[in-house]
Amino acid sequence: MSDFLALRKIVNEFDPVGLIGVGAPEDEHDNLTQKLIRSLYDHKLESVKDLLIDCYEEVETN
Repeated sequence: MSDFLALRKIVNEFDPVGLIGVGAPEDEHDNLTQKLIRSLYDHKLESVKDLLIDCYEEVETN
C-alpha cells in the first residue's frame, strides 16, 4: 500500500470534520491528506498540527 493510501485510510477513519460519516466519497479528504503527507516527508511536524487545526476552523466558520 502506498504511503498516500495508508494515510488516506487514517484520515478517513479520523474523519476530522465528519464528512465521511455522513456519506462523503472516500477522496473527500485527499487535499488534506496530500498536505499532511508532504509535511511528514519534509519533517515539518508542526505543519501537521496546523493543518488539522485549520480543517476544524474552516468548518466552524461556515
